[in-house]
Amino acid sequence: MAISKIGSNSIANEDLTITSGNFVVGTSGKGIDFSAASNDSEMTSELLDDYEEGLATMAFSPGAGSIGINSSYAKLSYTKIGRMVHMNGQIAADGISGLGSGNTLQITGLPFAAVDLDDNAGRTGFFVQHDAMNMVDGREIFGFINEGGSVINIYEQNSSGASNKAEIMTSNGSLYFSFTYNTT
Repeated sequence: MAISKIGSNSIANEDLTITSGNFVVGTSGKGIDFSAASNDSEMTSELLDDYEEGLATMAFSPGAGSIGINSSYAKLSYTKIGRMVHMNGQIAADGISGLGSGNTLQITGLPFAAVDLDDNAGRTGFFVQHDAMNMVDGREIFGFINEGGSVINIYEQNSSGASNKAEIMTSNGSLYFSFTYNTT
């Protein structure tokens, strides 16, 4: 069944019930328009025009040396609704070489780059649960995605602040993720 505008009249005050099949938006860039429900001058879009689910293959990227990724723990699942991307899962190291000290650690493989907004409103930070890491008790790990960025920066929070350093990883270390960020 197709629903369309009839002449210059639109369908109003009616519910739409689909008893079988799917609701399909057949034109790219079209979707569900919520603009009639908002008077907020800060809104930039009220059109829900995208949904996607998938798996993103991640990789460790230290500033120097190498950290392999365990192929059984190399993917994070994601769901994208509009510009919001939610990711979760576990990644694990498998073999480390030549990291040294004071080295940076990034994780590549985000399925979409983060949005770049005014006043750093596109930045994302989140706590990262971990297992079997080279850390002093009581310290925490967090992830950070810069505006416009497509990598996760991994930091260790310590008594003198936060530092991005790869030497916290061990050959059997795991990082557990559950975070949301915005894309374009």
